[in-house]
Amino acid sequence: MGRKSTVDKLPPDIRRQLEALLADPRMTQLQVTEEINQALERHDIEWRLSKSAVNRYAQRMRAVLQKMHERNQVAEMWLAKFGRIPQGRLGQLIINMIHGLAFEAGLKLHDGEIDPDELPELVQMLRGLSVTIEKLEKAASLNAEREAEIREAERRRAAEELAALENKPGLDAETIKKVREALYGA
Repeated sequence: MGRKSTVDKLPPDIRRQLEALLADPRMTQLQVTEEINQALERHDIEWRLSKSAVNRYAQRMRAVLQKMHERNQVAEMWLAKFGRIPQGRLGQLIINMIHGLAFEAGLKLHDGEIDPDELPELVQMLRGLSVTIEKLEKAASLNAEREAEIREAERRRAAEELAALENKPGLDAETIKKVREALYGA
């Protein structure tokens, strides 16, 4: 393996800034390099990024992002076919975390930085995360079903109460209409 890239030595917050700047189409790599070097200076870090290091990292990012885009297209095709998507914010958060991990792993794999002995551990970790997502999806589906059942039970109860009101003497049609609108929104 080659020596560690200066980008890989960046503190996490500056590295996130680098990635955000590289993703901004208005920024040139020269501007990105200057911004990051200013951030390094503000953090009292003595070394600086070279334009070529930023360029190499941008190329790595593009290659990995292209692979992720292709995988997302395949996943979207399957989702369209089967209509199965994770529900809820927690599921989405975990998916975003896995995307981040996959991005980092993809960069390291692309650059040959992952030791072949570590690959089974990485695969096992991603498999565990996939199982977690599957369980979260199942729990979210059960919750959605339960909520639908509760709404249906409430709708039936309201319909029964409305029917009982309709049979009460002394209520005019206009009052019943207002109650119906309040219950059904129509």
